Amino acid sequence: RAGMDSVGIMGLGNIERVEIIHGPGSVQYGAAGMGGVVNIISKRGKEIPEGRMELGIGSNASHKASFYGGGASGRLDASAAASFYDSGDYRTGEGEVIPNSALGGRYNYYANVGWNFDERRRIGLTFSGSRVTEAGDSSVSAIGSGSAVLLPYRGKPYENRQSKEINTLDLTFEGATESREAEWLLRYFVGKSSYWTTRHIMGVDPQYKSNHLYSQSASHFNGAQAQASYDFAETFKLTAGVDYYNLNMRQYQQNLLYSVITSTTDRSSDAQSVYSNLAFFALARLSLLEKKNLVFSGGVRRDTVKIEIDSVVASNPMPRDERRYSDTIPSFGVAYSPLNELKLRANYGEAFKVATPRELIGNFYMATRLFIGNLSLKPEKSKTFDFGFDLDWRDLTASATYFTTKFQNYIASEDQGTTPPSSKYINIPSSRITGMEASLRFDVGKRLGWDFDLSPYVFWTHIFKYEDSDGNKIPSVSENTLAAGVDFSHPGIGLLANIKATWYDLPKVASYSTQLSPNRIGSKFVWDISVTKDLVEFSGNRDLKLKLSVDNVFDTAYKTDPGYFMDGRVLYVGLIASLN
Repeated sequence: RAGMDSVGIMGLGNIERVEIIHGPGSVQYGAAGMGGVVNIISKRGKEIPEGRMELGIGSNASHKASFYGGGASGRLDASAAASFYDSGDYRTGEGEVIPNSALGGRYNYYANVGWNFDERRRIGLTFSGSRVTEAGDSSVSAIGSGSAVLLPYRGKPYENRQSKEINTLDLTFEGATESREAEWLLRYFVGKSSYWTTRHIMGVDPQYKSNHLYSQSASHFNGAQAQASYDFAETFKLTAGVDYYNLNMRQYQQNLLYSVITSTTDRSSDAQSVYSNLAFFALARLSLLEKKNLVFSGGVRRDTVKIEIDSVVASNPMPRDERRYSDTIPSFGVAYSPLNELKLRANYGEAFKVATPRELIGNFYMATRLFIGNLSLKPEKSKTFDFGFDLDWRDLTASATYFTTKFQNYIASEDQGTTPPSSKYINIPSSRITGMEASLRFDVGKRLGWDFDLSPYVFWTHIFKYEDSDGNKIPSVSENTLAAGVDFSHPGIGLLANIKATWYDLPKVASYSTQLSPNRIGSKFVWDISVTKDLVEFSGNRDLKLKLSVDNVFDTAYKTDPGYFMDGRVLYVGLIASLN
């Protein structure tokens, strides 16, 4: 629960590592964790101070600046990060400049301060924020032969400009007994996220000061978590906790009365809603055999959700509504390691997802599309089973997983076939997604005893089936995702390099209601190269590095979404000053 509907605006400068937890993690991490959990661990200040600063420029008039610093003194530790990025309109692989695709600015800022009572107990305060301003929407551009133009709205060309912002404050207390048999975590968090879009109609007011369609969504959220665990002689571990989350959202839309943009239907709306979720959970892990290499795990979670709605849509008041939902979800797993290098695993888990307030009452523009809520939406439920293996043998690491998820009342959007385009949220009574994922990495340099690392790798996901009980395909699902490349590292000459090829496979179905294929330009491989080289080493573990990267080396024209052409070749050069 990141508290935002776009994790992509988060900064990277404060991240220590990212854990990908495959399979349903619903019991401990939240009832909606159906297919997996992305656990982001942020940095803390360490005894040895460290710092990093980067300045760079690139294609499309882009600029980048970032900073990170951290350290500790006595019982106090602190770290901070900040970054900025902007860019102009970008160019596709076909050489066409996309109007209204510029980014005014992306700002990220972060601070983490902690007081350590001893090695086992710490109280920490974390503030993080992200803001995107004046981001263009390239989907309103029409791509022609050698040109790209803005689409007209009521006979006038227009631009959509979007902005997002998220700010959070976390207070945590972590502790453990001296033997570390018992551990606990207490957390309270509060925050706000906002999204707003403005439609500028050209030819009416060159200054774009007032002639616009305006939409805004603002969410205030807070919550608390408490959990404790006890490890009985490293054989049986029990974890229990309580989880509370509260979201208060208001979405507002105003259609100003200018003849050039006024619709025959008044699309102004003002909707407010409150979403609250209280949950209790328990997890257990049992390790058997002499080497503790047979592990059984299981858990159960009980969620109670309440949604209050107060809305005015299209000038028609809707009576205040209140919904209550509750469900109990289990999970089970087993892992066996016949060898130290090999682990076999199988898991089963369920998940429970209530429709968001926006899905229930939405009459809200996101970019150019109007999303219409549906008060009849039922909660979405899923049952997931997966099995696979993990191998770590000498200098080879590999894994493979087969998974299948059966959904009940899958929440999707249905194209209404209107102009301007609109979608309505619906339930798909029964559907299933089945697939497999595999990865392989081999350190050739280490295996052959070289003084540098040379590691080819490949990651592949294939979806075998993604359809409902009537045979209709689920939209926005790509059948194949593939990334392959080579990592190179030579500490002796201070060189890091990566060559990567990514296969972009567009979904075969863009709309559930019509089963229409998206505007396909064929699946494509896109190549990227990045190189970082030490330039100067100073005393005191300080150095200066040069970073060069070329994304989309062969200037390929491709899409990751049916509505958006991606960048052509993009160059970047930067200087990195580090203190380690």
